[in-house]
Amino acid sequence: MKSKKTRAFGLGKATFFLILVTGFPVLGQAQESPIRPDEVWSRALDNNYELAAARLEVDKRSVLTKTAWDLPSSLLFVGTEENQRNLEGDGVDAFGFQQYINFPGVYIAQKKVLEKERLLAEDTYDLQTLALKKQVYKACYQLDYLAKKKQQYAGFDSLYRNLFRASEKRYTSGMTNKLAMVMAKARSEKIRVNYSQIDQQIQIAYQQLQEVVQSSDTLRITVPPLALELSSLPSLKDHPSYDYLVHQKERFEAEKKQMQNKFLPGFYLQYMFQKVDGVSGFFGYQAGIQLPLWFGPTRARAQSARLSVYQSQNKMDDLSIRWQSAINQKRTALEMHIKELDYYTREALPLAKEIVSTAQTSFDKGEIDYLEYIRSLEYATEIELDHLDLMNEYNQTLLEIRYFTLP
Repeated sequence: MKSKKTRAFGLGKATFFLILVTGFPVLGQAQESPIRPDEVWSRALDNNYELAAARLEVDKRSVLTKTAWDLPSSLLFVGTEENQRNLEGDGVDAFGFQQYINFPGVYIAQKKVLEKERLLAEDTYDLQTLALKKQVYKACYQLDYLAKKKQQYAGFDSLYRNLFRASEKRYTSGMTNKLAMVMAKARSEKIRVNYSQIDQQIQIAYQQLQEVVQSSDTLRITVPPLALELSSLPSLKDHPSYDYLVHQKERFEAEKKQMQNKFLPGFYLQYMFQKVDGVSGFFGYQAGIQLPLWFGPTRARAQSARLSVYQSQNKMDDLSIRWQSAINQKRTALEMHIKELDYYTREALPLAKEIVSTAQTSFDKGEIDYLEYIRSLEYATEIELDHLDLMNEYNQTLLEIRYFTLP
């Protein structure tokens, strides 16, 4: 865990506004310059209450490591008894203390248990940090995608509105049939509905980001292009989920050692000062060992800890298999997206532009009718939208790999 001092959180959870550089307007005063997702994450790291609670848990576990040598309370006593040699004397007065101590190995093992619990708290913090960081970055790129999609739909909406108006005039003048007008209207209405739905999708994305950033600041975000070398895929042994299971296994091993040490004898010590018939200066002491008369509960706890060690090892083996499978799936998906994007860059997008240009020229020359002209524009539109969707899938997949977490 990267140490970070816990700070007081004074910002209220007011409505969080996010303004994308792509131009989507949101009410509120924006800062002058846009910030990148890493700056958004920095603010989330400072403000997020869940991470603050996890940091405090680490601090708490660190403090509890000081409780390992928790000796039983000492007993102070005072008493008197009759002097058997002289019933008329002052008798014997005594005061002193007694102390029970477990075998030292119990406390050493307990210290290790508490240290491993502190490491587990750090691993939990790291896992929560990684999950929230991925959520922030994915939300930023999702908002960028939605803003670009809204811009694209704004252009389509204007185009198809004009096409519908033109088709109405052509139908009224008898220059085209009703089917062409109906198709232009249907396409225009679909574009308009999709365009209005993007606003709701953007608001949902805002709320998802607000859950993590927990800031009242108004932000403008710009997102850089993403890239990832397939050779730099995350390693399991560098991941906090693996560290968590390793420390969990070590914690159960320490607990097993602690239970085994409880089979060994503890110690008992008593020391007292005495006054006999009014004469002081006498003392006495007792020393002994504690032996458990019934080993059943301690043996059961030791067996339980040993089984927990085996269980942790099985979880580590399972994690290794699931990790490799999940990474391979993400890698395959990323390779597929790269090939598809390459196709769109080299062929599909230039083809879409050519379709629009050719359709416009052919329609102007009377080589195609209005219905075929509309279908050509629809096909080109679908290519542009599919490319935008694919780019978002590529970014989201890449972020899944970069900040990889297993469910």
